[in-house]
Amino acid sequence: MKKIVILNGSTRIEGRTASLTASFAKGAKEKGHQVTEIRTSDLNFSGQLWSNDQYWKDNPYKHDKILALDNDLAFLSRAVDDADVLVFATPIYWWDISGSLKLAVDYLQPLLQAIGFKNFEKESVLLGVAGGSDFDLLESWYGNFEHYLNWKDLGRVLGQNKEAEAYQLGLSVE
Repeated sequence: MKKIVILNGSTRIEGRTASLTASFAKGAKEKGHQVTEIRTSDLNFSGQLWSNDQYWKDNPYKHDKILALDNDLAFLSRAVDDADVLVFATPIYWWDISGSLKLAVDYLQPLLQAIGFKNFEKESVLLGVAGGSDFDLLESWYGNFEHYLNWKDLGRVLGQNKEAEAYQLGLSVE
């Protein structure tokens, strides 16, 4: 059994992104995996992200300290740290990921730095919905996780009315 965390970047509770995530989750659960969905628009982040210069001097965000915090940064960090598979699900706004998903990923930087970027290996999935068919920027953004973090891409479902594909991708997670 794998622990799968879906980071749903949509603000619409019953939108097309939610339909894709529900289909993926159904397939993954049928395969026996544990699935948790986090709506990134519901997370409340405040405060300043620690810069690289500050990190190397006196960054308070050490791995154990981040996970012990009592805020949405710690909640997100614990879920991502514990996951075997991360699913990025987003509507496309201006050819790119949603603002709430971008903010959530940005706030994972202290965790990634504390662990070490190359020591944070995960498997990942990309689910994207758009009115059009241009997913180039989204795929480029997502490809960086493989390239820089050594993540393994399990698959991508991009476009409208692709619930059957998302379900099959969920079933295919080993």
